[in-house]
Amino acid sequence: MVTQGVKPGQIQMYQSGYNAQSGDLVSSKILTFGGPEAGALYNGTLIVANGATGAFRLPGFKPDPYGAMCNREYQEAGGPKYSAVDPETNSAYGATTGMCTFIRTIARAAEAAGPNPTREDLAAAMEGLGALAVGEEPLSFGPGKYTAPNQLYEMKFHYPCDPDKIPFDGMCIIPEGDAFPIPTAG
Repeated sequence: MVTQGVKPGQIQMYQSGYNAQSGDLVSSKILTFGGPEAGALYNGTLIVANGATGAFRLPGFKPDPYGAMCNREYQEAGGPKYSAVDPETNSAYGATTGMCTFIRTIARAAEAAGPNPTREDLAAAMEGLGALAVGEEPLSFGPGKYTAPNQLYEMKFHYPCDPDKIPFDGMCIIPEGDAFPIPTAG
């Protein structure tokens, strides 16, 4: 878009969590591949996703005890040490928490499906899991509900990022307000 002459503010941009676009690591590639002009074009982009990317940049941030437990278990098993408040390892910290949640969820479904489950048994078990106890973010599965998140966050892409907000390669994503429930079909 920059090479075609689009100027900042001409288009309201939106991103989602699809392909991790809502994370600092992936969003920073806008600058890596597009340079400062692309960063300026994306400045103010509205991001809607289930994770609160950049929450560690807000005053009073405290890591979720569940994420801390997942990362501690990973480290005790020989994995590297990641920190929720370090922009260099924050993405890996979140990915570790996500994989921990994924494995725990699959284990619960496999246990609920019984011995020698079929694909149908596993799918039915996932739908029957209900609410998941995985930290502060409410997650659940149910009949017709095939994704776990129950809430979304609105965030904004900032470029350049204020130095006091702990930039990631010059940019940052910061949550705008509290989580809101995922709208359901009427």
